[in-house]
Amino acid sequence: MIRLIGGDYKNHDIKTEHLLGKNTRPSSAIIRKSLFDLLGKIEGKRCLDLFAGSGVLGIEALSRKAKFVFFIDKDKSAIMQIKKNLNEMNFGNKSEVHNTDYRMALRALSKRNELFDIVFLDPPYRLTEAFDVINHIAGAGIMKKESVGVLLSNAKKHFGFENVEIIKDKLFTQTRITIFKGV
Repeated sequence: MIRLIGGDYKNHDIKTEHLLGKNTRPSSAIIRKSLFDLLGKIEGKRCLDLFAGSGVLGIEALSRKAKFVFFIDKDKSAIMQIKKNLNEMNFGNKSEVHNTDYRMALRALSKRNELFDIVFLDPPYRLTEAFDVINHIAGAGIMKKESVGVLLSNAKKHFGFENVEIIKDKLFTQTRITIFKGV
């Protein structure tokens, strides 16, 4: 289980029993605390949790009064667990959960004219396509001018991006938090 670290549901446990040991690597409390400290106020924001995995980033945002969160992951068991956790916390009316690939999700969200204030990206660390993911997001038109994206990646990897401006880049032992804006 993962414990929420802030908001209305602080110290609430998020169930992950069907996910650990698979492709899911939930963000640690230290990383989440730092990430949400860097972001500041979440209240009233529309968020996208891409590569949602356990859903802890989006659920943490909802606990901190985010207006709405879209959860996207291609792992069916992850999606089922996210839905269970959201229903248990009565966040069903403040969220949408989709079992799909990130490219298809971004196309669908773009067609629906969805706009997000914050886009969380926590892809598998072995994923070498972070550059491609960021370019897809920048090209999808789902971020407002003042929106930010948050990429959690392997600390040993540093990505140079063409279509975004890096606002903050914080390094931990195994994780790098990169906050960016579209240009």
